[in-house]
Amino acid sequence: MNDTKTIIEFFSNPDKQHWIDEIRKSDWRAAALLVELITENKVEETLGAGTKLYILADGEKAAAFVTLSEKDCIDDPTLTPWIGFVYTYPEYRGNRYSGLLIEHAVKEARKYGKDKIYICTGEIGLYEKYGFEYIENRVDVWGEDGRLYVRNINKDIINGIKQEEIDFPKRFASYEDKEYGILFYMADNKDSYDGNHACIYPDRITDLGAVLDDITEFYSRLGANASIYHPFEKDYFKNNLETLKTHGYSYTAEDDHRVMLLTAENSIVTPKRLDIRVLNRWDERVATDILIPSGEPWEIEVTKKRAEKDGTYLFVGYLDGKAVVYSDIHKSEYGNTRFDYIVTAKEHRGNGYASELLSFMAEYCKENEFPMCWQWAGPSEHICYRAGFREAFAMEAGFAANNT
Repeated sequence: MNDTKTIIEFFSNPDKQHWIDEIRKSDWRAAALLVELITENKVEETLGAGTKLYILADGEKAAAFVTLSEKDCIDDPTLTPWIGFVYTYPEYRGNRYSGLLIEHAVKEARKYGKDKIYICTGEIGLYEKYGFEYIENRVDVWGEDGRLYVRNINKDIINGIKQEEIDFPKRFASYEDKEYGILFYMADNKDSYDGNHACIYPDRITDLGAVLDDITEFYSRLGANASIYHPFEKDYFKNNLETLKTHGYSYTAEDDHRVMLLTAENSIVTPKRLDIRVLNRWDERVATDILIPSGEPWEIEVTKKRAEKDGTYLFVGYLDGKAVVYSDIHKSEYGNTRFDYIVTAKEHRGNGYASELLSFMAEYCKENEFPMCWQWAGPSEHICYRAGFREAFAMEAGFAANNT
């Protein structure tokens, strides 16, 4: 999107008359209805309280608009909220601007805890591109037949988190893309579990044996044993144990990895003892004051490389100039924000510094409107809960390792 284009919300914009005049320029009859609802103060009555009208503004011109509302043209109170009045001006078509506004509306609906969003249209094949699924035909309030679609917002979140987890090592490891998956490796840090493994996509594999042999050969050239993370398909390795064994692999199951989302209020109350800074570059004190004394030197290069990537925010808590606790987050291209685990210097553990840092991080992300924040449930789950994280779903975990 061009830098001159911004998304504005009509009802909170002071120059309403200007944007009403812009909407009037539309050659679409539904735009005239929208203007009528606005000018006659019938928006709340017709579309529900809290209706939003998002306009993609190209300077002073409207390029596209959509509504996000409690009600729409299907009279069914069990279905809410709705995307409506989707329109792009002729000179701006072909740039997927409607899709941009739809994604914005979905993001806003997600903030209010909505797990589904609906649209009614006469179009076929358009909204499928934006993640909507056809349900059935319904008669609308004007007696016309319309196609009812739904988009599962929770499904969007889950799929985005899964893809972020697959791609996560790209921030610090080298990798090779294959048709069947991704092969990660760190030639200078073979002790890093996260930096040396393969991820596979079962739906792209027709010959698992050939894939296993290719993965084995790849890591053998690097002088490393092949390890494959369990894919996001239930029981995939269990259902293919014979093939794994035939090609020299054994499968180790692990407890499901539980995902927590930041959806509740932060209830952590701690004294403000730390000087907490948000960095976009590496601070060597994280290594000298925390990781080396804690016996985790292999994490230095991994964390350092992550900190240097776009979208990464390094949070460090200092006490008298020394780093005592740190963590980092990654604002993902898949519409979520991944929290990494918190590490406290060994001599400072048990003082509540991890809670203080996590509380700061949670509030920082909310204030800056970062997309859905999440992290793995683990030993510090009780702290995460107090910060506002709640368990949402689980992903099957485990790995297949080459034994030859």
